Amino acid sequence: SNITELFFPVYEAVFKKSFDDKNKSKCIANFLEYCMMDEKLLYPSQILEILSLPYDKKNPELKTWGMREWFERVYNLIEEPSVNELGQSFHDANKLKRIKGFISEADEKNYANSSDRRLEFEILNVFKAVHKLCYGVPSVYFPVLHKDMISRSLSKSLISGEKILQAINQVLEIDYSAFHREINYSDESKGIVKETIMTQVFPEFIIVPTYGSRCVMWQELTSKKRNTPSRFFVPMFTVENFFLIMLRAVGNFRWELNKTLQGRFWSDITSPSMTSEYFDYLTYYRKNPNLSIEAKEKIRQQIIKYRKNIRDIFSSDYMNWIIFESRGIPRLNKVARSIFYRYCPFPRNIRDSLSRQPIYSDVSEKF
Repeated sequence: SNITELFFPVYEAVFKKSFDDKNKSKCIANFLEYCMMDEKLLYPSQILEILSLPYDKKNPELKTWGMREWFERVYNLIEEPSVNELGQSFHDANKLKRIKGFISEADEKNYANSSDRRLEFEILNVFKAVHKLCYGVPSVYFPVLHKDMISRSLSKSLISGEKILQAINQVLEIDYSAFHREINYSDESKGIVKETIMTQVFPEFIIVPTYGSRCVMWQELTSKKRNTPSRFFVPMFTVENFFLIMLRAVGNFRWELNKTLQGRFWSDITSPSMTSEYFDYLTYYRKNPNLSIEAKEKIRQQIIKYRKNIRDIFSSDYMNWIIFESRGIPRLNKVARSIFYRYCPFPRNIRDSLSRQPIYSDVSEKF
């Protein structure tokens, strides 16, 4: 744990020094890009593999970055820092420090465009948290790359920009509207004052240097504006089924975005939305006449398993919806199915083939 505390300030210092000195040494690059700190912690074969990794994080169709490249963008003031664990932006966190008397008004102004402060915020508040989350097993987490965390050859478990795009396309083949959202559009030259339109906004993907088992949907918007992308953090190496860990993150994203766009009405059933209907379904499932005794028991077990975390329960149902229900294999109860059918609809070809099955004909007619 002492090493964990020291690791991130060291990472920040090394990054800044190498950036300012334009240091191109392979040793520094391996530390910044793979968190490889001590070659004695790895087998010689693993070191050779790292040196020969054909690493392509870029993808022309998606915004994907490696961690080092991402920090360069934050340091150069191209990107806004991510929100911290409390969901506060860099500016909100500084404002709070001023209100509490930790910094002066002049400090707050100076911090706003300070490369050093932005980088420090991104590394100590965001990188430190997502590194552990992407690793996936908090009890044995260690930030430095070492042989015991590597369970399969590095080149075979590497996640590239191409693999991220494949996983996203696989999701969109079944849930085509996953990244669509309503925004207000106006164009005075064409006499359009205010129209609500659906627009597709892809997330930004940042690849975290760890051998992990989780994708993390970190923030559903990058600013207060509705048309800004979400931010996902993805482990650089994984032995997990990458499509499945990405799918869970997309489920989390769908929930959080809907909740944010609904604002304080997210759980208010009088203003129908995906979150309010799902919240109502989970809150009052015991009294719901449309659910069998078995279905109610299953929901009870689900609530225990996910420790009453509604987003996690929703994401587990979402995964069943995409993996099984899209193929006509029932995994959800009647009530959950009708919510997903309305708010996460399948494309036409899947809907048509499902409508022939009695359990779907009801919801498909309403749809």
